[in-house]
Amino acid sequence: DASSSFVSKNTSTNPQSIFRQFMFNNSIMSGRVVKYSPISRSYKDVVGKQFNIDLENASQLMNDIIEDRSNFRNHGDVLYGYATTTDTPDLLSIGGGFLTNATYNKGKATLTFKNRLDILSQLFVSIDTTSRQGASFVAGNHNPADLLWTILTASSYGGGFSNVTCYTNPQINYDSWKEWKDQLNTESIVVRGFFPYGTNIQQAIKSIAEITDSAIYVEADNRLFFQRYLTGANSYTSTVSDNSAIRYSVKGDAYDMCNKYTIPMSYNVTSNQIGNSPSGTVTAINQTSINSFGTISKEPTTKLVWYVDSASALTLATRITTRRKEPEIAISLNNEYYTGMLGK
Repeated sequence: DASSSFVSKNTSTNPQSIFRQFMFNNSIMSGRVVKYSPISRSYKDVVGKQFNIDLENASQLMNDIIEDRSNFRNHGDVLYGYATTTDTPDLLSIGGGFLTNATYNKGKATLTFKNRLDILSQLFVSIDTTSRQGASFVAGNHNPADLLWTILTASSYGGGFSNVTCYTNPQINYDSWKEWKDQLNTESIVVRGFFPYGTNIQQAIKSIAEITDSAIYVEADNRLFFQRYLTGANSYTSTVSDNSAIRYSVKGDAYDMCNKYTIPMSYNVTSNQIGNSPSGTVTAINQTSINSFGTISKEPTTKLVWYVDSASALTLATRITTRRKEPEIAISLNNEYYTGMLGK
């Protein structure tokens, strides 16, 4: 959604005319902001953490929130961008959600917001509260994207999302979902699955993301975003000189490494339960990584979704042992205008 002008300024070494804006309940309140707290998201968490905004309240104008409690659960947005030659700045939302808490202390009001899709952990795939049967997808093979779309939008499951198949879908970034689906189709990726009664939507999303090695997470606009490839494409490149850098730090992380990955296939579902033993397994090994670091064996952390053919399973295992063959290196860079995280 970023304009070409936004992208150009964002990729420059020292972007000028940076503009931040805070909106609450459709009113611009940037002038009252004392502090913008960090806003962060990780695709592994699906839904980002809550964020805080500190506003001055020496004037007691922010007391209106607790005096009129209908203000709670109204929407707040933090926007970032650049001033333009017109009266309207070029902005994108970097954090949005509904107001859950308001804390007052020493002339300051701290507002806490949660992403609207935080409710994913409270919605359940199966809505059969009478016989408590799980949600079964074992009758035939499914494109993982179609399986997840059904869970999220079909009335027989607990997602309750909009099924609008265009960009205006308020909860699903349809364009990214369609691109994800088409890529899985191109690779002939099909799965089956079973979600026992009590499995929530967030758990289902994580299991599908893991078994396809995809990123599925809620963006700042409170919509689910889908990305097939996690590495291999740079969003932009920027050169920063030593004179421009205020500080930087480097962090290495070997926790997620894997050079031997084993994928179980084709579980049986009987008596409303997934069997303990798969029909077979497929394993990929990265011998070069093993020679350097020793064997680091892993497998999927859940068995809610599984492959039914060895070719697809081997494709995933090979992706994992290639992408996670060595420790990840992250560089955090701060200069006068910009703070960013670079990964390798």
